[in-house]
This record gives sequence, structure tokens and C-alpha cells, in this order.
Amino acid sequence: LKVPLLRDGEKGSGKFKEITWDEAYQLIEDKFKEAIASDGVSSICYVTGSGNFGAMHGPVANAFFAHLGGASTTVGSLCCAGTTAAQVPIYGQRFLDTRNQIEKSKYVIAWGNNPAISKQGYFQRFEKVMENGGKFVVIDPVFSESASKAS
Repeated sequence: LKVPLLRDGEKGSGKFKEITWDEAYQLIEDKFKEAIASDGVSSICYVTGSGNFGAMHGPVANAFFAHLGGASTTVGSLCCAGTTAAQVPIYGQRFLDTRNQIEKSKYVIAWGNNPAISKQGYFQRFEKVMENGGKFVVIDPVFSESASKAS
């Protein structure tokens, strides 16, 4: 994204027009003020997680929304929903330190995903598997960054 775009037509039409950064920031500010004035700060919900840049956006987002007077947040993490969904039927519970166990694994399969990009925050754990003599296998029809690093 090099310039802000504003929808210029029906939702889903794919029609947008360029606006200035000042116009974009003003629009965002106006929408926040409108929501707070009509329904209070609880009408704003922000979703955050650790992700690739969680260490940067988390504290900034918390400070920003505290400055506004608060906001609603989600319970749990969308980031880990897939992990939880898979572990509960298999093991009966979610192990909270799953990602901390990756590097202790002997065989890791990345099936249809690209953790070298989508899990940059701890992809070094996958690399540690290989450094320790384990296998990192990627099953994906696309030759991805992860596939290029697989053993």
C-alpha cells in the first residue's frame, strides 16, 4: 500500500479512490469519535496477538486504547485457535508451552503453511530442530520460503 484508498462504490465492488494520508488519518479519528460518542469505548474492539510484530504493536495498541479511555478485546487468541482446535481432540487439553517444545522435536511437518513467514517470531525453533539433527518437512504445492529451508 503506497497511498490510502477509500471505498468508492458498493461494498465488494472493488472500487476505490486515492485519498491523502491526512484525509485517511482524519477519517480514522472521526470514526473513533463517532463510535465513542454513540456507544462508548466498549463499542470498539481491537484484536491483537503475538504474531510477527506483536512485541511492537502490543504495547503501542494498549497505550493508544488506554488514551481513548479503553476498548473491548477478544478472549483468547486467534493466532492459537488452530493449535487449540487440533490439540484438544488429540490430547484432551492444550499444552500452553507447545511452541517451546518445537526445538526438542525430532520431526516437524509444516503442512500447507509457511512458518518461515507466518511464524517469524519463532521460526528459529524450526531451524533448531534441524541443527539438532531432526527433520523439518514441508508439504505444500507451493515452493515457499519454508520449503527452501526444509531438511
